[in-house]
Amino acid sequence: MEKSKTRQEMAKEYGVDRKTFYLMLKRMDVSIPPGLILPKFQELIYNQLGKPKKVLEKELFEQAYIQTLAQARSQYVSLEEK
Repeated sequence: MEKSKTRQEMAKEYGVDRKTFYLMLKRMDVSIPPGLILPKFQELIYNQLGKPKKVLEKELFEQAYIQTLAQARSQYVSLEEK
């Protein structure tokens, strides 16, 4: 489950400062409530601005990790059955 993020954290993902991030959102007409950015609003931002490289890399790593765990579990189960 994703966590809420600050505007500073999200700006860092895009490689810009907080003020530039605010201007990017304004230019794309993305309005989010004050305070922490909830996961549902993060997705809205990612859909409008595109996912930053850091986020895409993290998602790919997590998918690969899950696949590796599933393969290891499958091999372990087949070894137990022998």
